Amino acid sequence: MNIVNTATSGLSFLLDATRLFHLVDAPKKRIPQIANGKLLEIPVYSIFRVPPLNCARYTRLAARDIFHLDYPAGAAWEKKYGTITVASGGDLNLNELARSNTIHPGMLVGLFNDDSHYRNSLDSHGQKVDVTHSALYLGMDEGDALLANQFVAKTFVFPFSKMSSNLHARQVLAPLNWETVKNFSI
Repeated sequence: MNIVNTATSGLSFLLDATRLFHLVDAPKKRIPQIANGKLLEIPVYSIFRVPPLNCARYTRLAARDIFHLDYPAGAAWEKKYGTITVASGGDLNLNELARSNTIHPGMLVGLFNDDSHYRNSLDSHGQKVDVTHSALYLGMDEGDALLANQFVAKTFVFPFSKMSSNLHARQVLAPLNWETVKNFSI
């Protein structure tokens, strides 16, 4: 009798663990957003999947879930080492880059936050960080570039023109296989 109870409770534990994995792995909700005339479902992940202060993890997972694009794991300031740099500079104008077809939905945007406690840090190559935050470019809406991101523990979408004055777009990055995947309809 004890063997049956042990087996049953073991199975129960396995089912509970499987349910928990799916709850943790799946986005807890989605934010509907129009970009480039298409309805996008912007994922909001649980704090177990994307803990607070993990903007780079958020953008990596959201790029995969929305656009089926794969980016390397790592901090926002490390992304440039495993991607293609599409644009870089002190204060990039994302609206101009989008109008000139330089940037495309699914690309990562590296932002520098003047107030970030990472602003004086060094990256893994010993270089001063030029990016302290990561956002995902979704496309255009009414002539304005839309970005999805997680700031501290909150997920939101914002237009480039409404970006805080202490944030500066410094990089736009594409996955290493961009030339292969860019022709697929997203």
